[in-house]
Amino acid sequence: MKTQIDHLADSVFVAVKGFLTAELDRRLAALPVPKDGAPGKDADLTAVETEIAEIEKGLADVRSIAVSPEHVETMIKSAIESLPKPKDGDPGKDGRDGVDGKDGAPGVDGKTGFDGLPGQDGVDGKDGKDGMDGEPGRDGLRVDVLDSIDEETSYQRGTHACYRGGVIRAKRRTDPLMVQPDLDKAGWQVVLDGIDETIPEISADSRVVTLSIKRTSGVVTKRGFAVPTMIYRGIWKEGEYQLGDVTTYGGQLWHCQQETKTQPGVSPDWKLCVRKGMDGKDAGERKQPQVVALK
Repeated sequence: MKTQIDHLADSVFVAVKGFLTAELDRRLAALPVPKDGAPGKDADLTAVETEIAEIEKGLADVRSIAVSPEHVETMIKSAIESLPKPKDGDPGKDGRDGVDGKDGAPGVDGKTGFDGLPGQDGVDGKDGKDGMDGEPGRDGLRVDVLDSIDEETSYQRGTHACYRGGVIRAKRRTDPLMVQPDLDKAGWQVVLDGIDETIPEISADSRVVTLSIKRTSGVVTKRGFAVPTMIYRGIWKEGEYQLGDVTTYGGQLWHCQQETKTQPGVSPDWKLCVRKGMDGKDAGERKQPQVVALK
């Protein structure tokens, strides 16, 4: 098998042979075109054979040259470095626009963007022409409401009537309220739950008023509120006093202005009502009345 050196030697031989062949062809081409001359003498065959033998010997010598890989690498690098370094040429002129390509396939939809800022209101458009009149509508449901009902009478379904400050409707043929006083059980439905009666109640100390409100449905609602009525609580003593309480302290009458536990005269929660009077003078010795005889 050939070694790496043998392959390199063959490559050099082929390169040199090619170079010599090209040089020989060039020199032969440079010779003038021969013309027919005078008949010459026959060639000296011995001289020709000697010339051919020298050429073959030269080729054999070239082939026998031992070339190392390092030497070949050095020769190649030297040859490459001796080559002129290429430079960028001047930019060429723009070519003509090519034919438009076909539209590509639609891309994937992107993510939904953020909402933009609201735009300005546009100019109001002109009023349109009046449309045609529509078809007449149906008559509305007429409801007759009785001013009152007779508690001994039965009424037909759908009857409306005023009752106890509200309005009731018969959901079926009703029973007389004299027999069944409960509206729902008698067949009545409360449409408007009005106020039937308002009863005020006053507490024992006249301080709290409670209103009992009775509605059409029979439901009773109570609402109470305090009234700052003046109530005499006697001589002041430690405790809780409400707005409107009156007490005696230091020989004077005091009115409570707001809920408090303070002492009169030292807190703005109390207001003086009646100031203490001046002490009277000492009385002198009492004289016995004289007895006068009547004639």
